[in-house]
Amino acid sequence: MEYKHTTGVISVVRLEVAGMGTRRIRIANLPPETSEQAIRMALAPYGEIMALHDEVWSKMYRYPIANGIRVATMKLDKHFPSHMVIAGDRVIVSYEGQPVSCYACGGTGHMRQTCPHRRIEEQASPPAPDNSWAKVAATGKPTQKTRAEGTGETNSSGAEGAQTQFQSGNV
Repeated sequence: MEYKHTTGVISVVRLEVAGMGTRRIRIANLPPETSEQAIRMALAPYGEIMALHDEVWSKMYRYPIANGIRVATMKLDKHFPSHMVIAGDRVIVSYEGQPVSCYACGGTGHMRQTCPHRRIEEQASPPAPDNSWAKVAATGKPTQKTRAEGTGETNSSGAEGAQTQFQSGNV
């Protein structure tokens, strides 16, 4: 459709039926060897794929160089999660107007930091002991018994225990 401005300039305007509309979907962390067919199969449940291509670096370079992001132009039927698996690889999916979704559980309306499922898991597990090098050096011994390197014996004697723990890489 064309629109005529008061200045006389004519602009082409594209009208769409209200809804999800056409979106430019960016897919990151996808290996370059992933086939176009695999990508199309993974994206198909979310709408009609109109085009699929590699995003390239700026035009100011002499040759077009792919930057590792695939771009799909789609008429969406439903929203994408922010992360999904395509051909066995976990990828990041983003587009304008995408609702917030959780990396941990895949639910919408919250992010991983505030995931209600994650909070339950964290509360269920006991806190890890503070065996940082600074704590061991200050007190002279770790807060839990540690296994001596290469043996099945436990060792909790002052600086010797701290040195064993440091050498075994547990700090």
